[in-house]
Amino acid sequence: MIKILSSKQIKDVDIYTIANEPIKSIDLMERAATNLFYKLINVHGYKKYFLLAGPGNNGGDAVALFRMLIESEIQASLIVLNETDNFSEDCLLNIQRLKEKNIEFLCCKTFFDFPKIDEESIIIDGIFGSGLNKPIKGFYANVIEHINKLPNHKIAIDIPSGLFSDNNRNNHGAIIIANETYTLQIPKLAFFFAENSKYVGDLSIVDIGLHPKAIELAETKYFLTEPNDINNLYIPRPKHTHKGNFGHTLVVAGNDGKYGAMVLCASACLRSGAGLVSVLTNNKGELVLNSSIPEAMTISNLSNLTHDDMKRFTSIGIGPGIGVSNESEALLLNIIKNYDNTMVLDADALNLIAKNRDILEFIPKESVLTPHVGEFDRLFGKCNDTLERIEKASEFCKTHNMLLILKGKNSAVIDKQGCVHFNNTGNQGMSTAGSGDVLTGIISGLLSVGYKPKYAAMLGVWLHGKAGDKALDKESYESLIATDIIKQLGSAFKTIRLKQHE
Repeated sequence: MIKILSSKQIKDVDIYTIANEPIKSIDLMERAATNLFYKLINVHGYKKYFLLAGPGNNGGDAVALFRMLIESEIQASLIVLNETDNFSEDCLLNIQRLKEKNIEFLCCKTFFDFPKIDEESIIIDGIFGSGLNKPIKGFYANVIEHINKLPNHKIAIDIPSGLFSDNNRNNHGAIIIANETYTLQIPKLAFFFAENSKYVGDLSIVDIGLHPKAIELAETKYFLTEPNDINNLYIPRPKHTHKGNFGHTLVVAGNDGKYGAMVLCASACLRSGAGLVSVLTNNKGELVLNSSIPEAMTISNLSNLTHDDMKRFTSIGIGPGIGVSNESEALLLNIIKNYDNTMVLDADALNLIAKNRDILEFIPKESVLTPHVGEFDRLFGKCNDTLERIEKASEFCKTHNMLLILKGKNSAVIDKQGCVHFNNTGNQGMSTAGSGDVLTGIISGLLSVGYKPKYAAMLGVWLHGKAGDKALDKESYESLIATDIIKQLGSAFKTIRLKQHE
């Protein structure tokens, strides 16, 4: 897992690296710029670049990168922005290196001095870095707002200028709207919040050789899940087995007008490895299920099932399409009170809990709640931003010994210790009807197979997103539907198996 650290912690890691590698700060900046150079050329090649450098160390990175582009005979221009000639030491050293090598660049102290930028140039933003803690106003804001209006492709070094690394609640200043962000080894918490997505664009992590011990010692509750984490979680299927070895999931989903939710959830559960899947449904639902998923079994009534009867199910996925009637609430309570193992609760199960929060007290420990933003706010009250939701979810999971998945672009899996694991698979095409029903089925199936709740949630979210990404090989963002995600689950699983054999 990649640790997500605060801006202060990142500064401490830099200081530790400089002291214990040891390496001079100017040489660490040179190494960062070198790795940025290789990343840039690998992705965009020998195009025209226009670099913007501010007065701090982020500006120093941009100045060093500019020098490397020029020395490689790549077309590039640099403008150094500074109202007061107050530069950081390392930025000033890099500017001096340009002068020593007779490399021309422009300086700009007022917006009226700002030059025209060729539309073909890729703009590199190195105005302000992760240490920024005040909203950008005045001269720099005018520059940023001008840059944002230009049609050029834009790449931010480390962080889009103007964006705070951690908390942007009181940030009403100008922020660069980047197409890409090349962050320097340690991702910033703000990158994973929906409201900041338009600024960050596509995120890449560029290793700059920060001291591993410094990162190891830094304490955080925020993490980014890596492919290697998923490879380590995956449990290979043994050769000599039978269906009973992979559990029996009960799916409680669908109702009149919403039987599709039942089909999606049950199908995803089977495709995720569950040995047996039973679906609680009525006569109409039984006809739908038998004609669409012959591998699934049906149950028409649970009212007479005892606590002992419920023990045959190794996991339960409940909520998609069940409705919020009094009958649905009674059914939910009956199941919860008679079941001891982990459950996955989604959609209308969450809406019913929002109506009657007393239900929370009966939910088995380590169960997984999977709300989208609307369902979350109904459960926990209206929130102003993603950080507030994450903070509420973290406290809830610690208090109630449960897990919660806040669904979105970077779905966050919050474990029972309150730690937050951001996912980086998936795409905007998955914002479609039934996508959440598929996720409920996947996690329920993984629980039946034998994954611990935390790992089922993390692996389930990753597989869900990866299958959605695989679906784009044939579909577009607009045409992708939930069934496409299910069809690609096999390919997503194979991605893990191939990695394990590398």
